[in-house]
Amino acid sequence: MTQTRHPLPWRPAHAVVALTLAAWLPGAFALDSGTSASGIAYLSGGAGADERQEMQAQQGRYSLWLTAAAKGGAFLADVDVRVTSRPAGATVLEHRMTGPWLYAALPAGDYVVEATADADARRPAQTLRANVSIASGPARQLVLHFDRRDVDGN
Repeated sequence: MTQTRHPLPWRPAHAVVALTLAAWLPGAFALDSGTSASGIAYLSGGAGADERQEMQAQQGRYSLWLTAAAKGGAFLADVDVRVTSRPAGATVLEHRMTGPWLYAALPAGDYVVEATADADARRPAQTLRANVSIASGPARQLVLHFDRRDVDGN
């Protein structure tokens, strides 16, 4: 006895789902670059090894390297960052990180970096602040450790 296979019927709803996934997935972990309203260039991402490698290749263009991580060491994304100049308090950059790294091309000077991690199942939103001085030379690295669940549940 020979069996005949019949393909599953293709419906318009299947096309909508396929197109939605195709549009959403490639951008979900893509590098995000741009310029703030005040002219500060930034690069955000680092969700995967390839992105981190590409970002490191471009690091020389930026004066600040911000990393968002849980206290246990896991990288965090979707952290809202605001950089203000000191002492004037003018906002020079506002950005939601698309990965754990954010590079910013800040001119020499003093800044306050404020970063907010969204609430999770066990904790409310958390905001951390740090003062940063930018001078000529290699990028100033700032790591912010949030009180968030790590990958292993700690």
